[in-house]
Amino acid sequence: MSKDAYGVKLVYKYAVHSQVPQELYEEQILKIYAESFDEAYQKADKYVESYIDKYTNINGDIVEISLYKEVDCFKCYND
Repeated sequence: MSKDAYGVKLVYKYAVHSQVPQELYEEQILKIYAESFDEAYQKADKYVESYIDKYTNINGDIVEISLYKEVDCFKCYND
């Protein structure tokens, strides 16, 4: 079976723990080559594991990046 291109839309949440706590959101679309929608989601999950993080920013605030939602998976077609 050949691999097709899929787009997986993800939304991440950035929680900034500071004197004035903030929540920010980032949308991301990954282009993934897979044999099925299920495989595309599985590959996206592996990518998410490497993307989520917790760190201290230059102001000394703790920032946590987490997956908020897998929004959609769609097949990409060429014209």
